[in-house]
Amino acid sequence: MANGSLPLEILENIANHLSIIEHIECTHVHKTWTDLFRQVLYTTIKIRTRRQFKQLYSILLQTSSIKGGGLGYFVESLIIGDQVGFTSGELDQLIQFCPFIQTIEFNPRLWRYLRSPSKLGTLKLLKTLPSLNRVRIANSLIKEVGSNLTQLNLNGMIVNEWQENRRLVFMLSLLPGLKKLNLAGEFVMWNQRDSPRAQFSFDDIDTISSSCPYLEHLGLMCINIQSRVAFGVIDLNPTKIKQSKNLRVLSLKDVRQNHYQNMSYFIHKYPNLEELLWTGFAREEMTRLGQIRLENETMESPYLSLAKRLSRLKKLRLHRIPVRLWPGRAFFETIQNKRVSLESIQIGFLSSSRDRLDGLDNFESMLESSKDTLKELTMKAWRGAHFLNVIRPLYHCRQLTSLSISGDLPQTVFMFDWILDFCHHLESISIFTCHVSISDESHGYQYFGLHRCLTSLSIKFSILDIHDIIYHLALRCPNLSSLALNSVENEQVFPDRSVEINMPEHTFQSIVLNDIKCIRLNSDCERRRGNYLALLSVSALDKMNNMLRRRESPALRWYDQDKQEEDVEFGMSRWYHRYDENADYEKRRVRRLSGEDARRVRDYEISSEEWDQILMTNIFSYSGKRQWKQDIPQGYIRIRCQSVAQIIFNEVSLY
Repeated sequence: MANGSLPLEILENIANHLSIIEHIECTHVHKTWTDLFRQVLYTTIKIRTRRQFKQLYSILLQTSSIKGGGLGYFVESLIIGDQVGFTSGELDQLIQFCPFIQTIEFNPRLWRYLRSPSKLGTLKLLKTLPSLNRVRIANSLIKEVGSNLTQLNLNGMIVNEWQENRRLVFMLSLLPGLKKLNLAGEFVMWNQRDSPRAQFSFDDIDTISSSCPYLEHLGLMCINIQSRVAFGVIDLNPTKIKQSKNLRVLSLKDVRQNHYQNMSYFIHKYPNLEELLWTGFAREEMTRLGQIRLENETMESPYLSLAKRLSRLKKLRLHRIPVRLWPGRAFFETIQNKRVSLESIQIGFLSSSRDRLDGLDNFESMLESSKDTLKELTMKAWRGAHFLNVIRPLYHCRQLTSLSISGDLPQTVFMFDWILDFCHHLESISIFTCHVSISDESHGYQYFGLHRCLTSLSIKFSILDIHDIIYHLALRCPNLSSLALNSVENEQVFPDRSVEINMPEHTFQSIVLNDIKCIRLNSDCERRRGNYLALLSVSALDKMNNMLRRRESPALRWYDQDKQEEDVEFGMSRWYHRYDENADYEKRRVRRLSGEDARRVRDYEISSEEWDQILMTNIFSYSGKRQWKQDIPQGYIRIRCQSVAQIIFNEVSLY
């Protein structure tokens, strides 16, 4: 193939699978290849740090004088991370360098610091904006670039204000090509009944659909939907509802409604839905809805109506379902009879005291209805369920790649190795409120050995032995690239003070460690919880090996050639301390420890009497920046892997 004859689509696919070093090597192949490859690389730019932003700004400034336009003319998508800030002048200058931007993303909080009108209004090809929460900026931008926008997010008081003065409909009429719309009102806690919320009626929903005829995605959040109700019966005539057949995704999250049959309106309004997220009813309506008996109503269960009418449904997420409205096994039988090919199922009931999915019978019915198509499942185990009864039926769901499962602590015990054995196609696993452990018992199925598919694991609000789980992952899951442990309690034997995440062969994209506590036995053999672990050690072996190859580098002259390998690794590790959570939110709240301080943490020995004293006076918080030594007895977390792109430690991003 002649040089430069590759189409840009192929070059783009190549670029997406190459590292930065390989990008540089490709640009040295041939001048024509270099020009084309550079164009592809600058089509989509992702900025993660302020330093990268300055580098991009400098490059665009240097090439802006090139005849015919600089590198900025290639930029179509600019994605700036939430941690990156910039001034209004920098944004305006960046837009001048990149006049053909179609998508721009940055932290919506920056709107408050930007001038209005902004240079963003000069981008005539702009299709996507960050979420708008400032009335003044939203007014000008929608009027200037609204005719080209295909996606719009409005959140906060702007939704409440525009809906109250009836301006929302007018602004949406300026967006004829809109395909995705998200409206999120001001967030209000469920028990704050008197707090203002944006009020929507069925007529408002009809007007939104008619103003945006090409709308494919509609998301409503933190609003009220009021229907006309007479004598406890909703005033709804399905034959008079004007259908919107283009809509494919409907998301109603934290939406308060005045009648349980409101779902019937949306089912008739949008007959071609492929994805539905429905949060159901607010908490203050729980008592009233608990008295509903469908046999006294003329209409059938709205959930059964959903199963009958939405034949194209692929993703179904139902939350806060009133137990008395749930049709039970009939729902899944209808799904199966209508040949609905569900790929994602997530079901949660309003009352926590009721059995989930009515027990094993309905759970198996659910899997039977979608076993050939199900790819993603989120569920909560019913009370008294044996773990094997939950996992064994999943063996027949050969398309299942994502599993999110929760239980009731401390009764629910999940065997992590059984999940890998029965569900050997899983790519993502999330576990909540469970006791997670490893079992050596025989369970009647073949042991599958390596689990190469698993790339993501998240465990939250659970009790586990982190050492056992990590050891199992290191042996069986070589492609794991994302690990998250949030608010977990680690079962640990005194006097061990370290929580080891020892996976030396793994390359991670992200590791998230938030609010990890250790459970240890005191002198009276009582299980007691320690404080949050606030000390972290990171050993990136790939980076260390590269540094060791350059021993003549000035950065490594202080190393003694006779040092043991373990001491060298310790000296090249990074140690962090997370200090008090009452510090300014804008600050990092994490500091690097010196080599001397790190050695003090590693070599510290705690007596049983000192540990008992800590447990007796325990408060779940972080020490101040200058009182960091108080966190040493609690212990530390040690990460040891080939490399990691991002670490979030106790809600703070390290890099």
